[in-house]
Amino acid sequence: MQSDYGSALEDLNRAIQLNSNNANAYFDRGMTRMKLGNFQDSVSDMTKFIEQDSSNAEAYFTRGWALQTIGQFSAAVADYDAGIKLNSIYPEAFLARGIAKHSLSNLPGAIADFTKAIKLKTNDALAYKARALVYKANGDLVSFTNDLNFYLQFSKTN
Repeated sequence: MQSDYGSALEDLNRAIQLNSNNANAYFDRGMTRMKLGNFQDSVSDMTKFIEQDSSNAEAYFTRGWALQTIGQFSAAVADYDAGIKLNSIYPEAFLARGIAKHSLSNLPGAIADFTKAIKLKTNDALAYKARALVYKANGDLVSFTNDLNFYLQFSKTN
């Protein structure tokens, strides 16, 4: 599988060399680099794509995830905000933004995002688990226990 991504990366490099204005090639290369664990270069490619097409929510979500992975949580939140503005019904964006906010010690913001993710996808085990952990950090053991039970219930069915 790694070699498939490596081959794809070579092809995308050639495509960009032939046409440096090929926004889709930057997007695809950014996604490929994410799969290969090259997050910093993925950020660069998604930035080039967004410079050419700022209306693609997935590009913001992808760049946000890459930024979050390299520890740039505030920048990740900004990208999730931009992506959510374009697509406000994507539960994974709220989940990811909640994780980034938790990393920034914004516990109320994290809870709000996890709650929104759950409203959009009621059986999202990971959102329940993430929110449970924030409730526990806040000392709200009743909410922690409730969400942990939902997590256990939904993680068995998903």
